[in-house]
Amino acid sequence: MSKIVVIEQSELMNIINAIVSSKTDKIIDQVQQLTPLTNNSKYYTRNEVAELCKVSTQTIWEWRRKGIIRPPKTIGRRVLFLKSDIDDVIEKGIIN
Repeated sequence: MSKIVVIEQSELMNIINAIVSSKTDKIIDQVQQLTPLTNNSKYYTRNEVAELCKVSTQTIWEWRRKGIIRPPKTIGRRVLFLKSDIDDVIEKGIIN
């Protein structure tokens, strides 16, 4: 059985503000984790890595699973690989 709850507009606004503030803080924390440690750092998306290595995104997933490439950073559903990690495995001839 459903119940109808009546609250004042100001109370609803406080609840909404608390939720938005909490989510915003989490997003800010995730973005700060992606802040490059050096000026030369850059991130690639999984599609960019696949294009660079001329393979499918499924192959990128397999390489991640097998430990061939380092685990990426993630924000929500976005997967980002550190450029230097990808460049290192390419330079070593492990991939591509």
